[in-house]
Amino acid sequence: MTLIYTAGSFQDYLRRRDTRVVAYLANNPGMPLPEISAATGLHEERVASSLQRLAADGLVASEAGSPAAARSYRLAL
Repeated sequence: MTLIYTAGSFQDYLRRRDTRVVAYLANNPGMPLPEISAATGLHEERVASSLQRLAADGLVASEAGSPAAARSYRLAL
């Protein structure tokens, strides 16, 4: 069996993943990446990627923490 990903299906996957992150942050503002990852069941790398994309789009804001793992995220809306 061979899996074939088209640009459209990959974009759908990213949207679904981003939606899970946004939905979690809507009810749990100010959470760090590890907690978002654990709650959504997504790997930290995937959550970090979603958070970067959502922040670039102006949907998510981060509050600096030291170390970076202590940084918290919330919806910017």
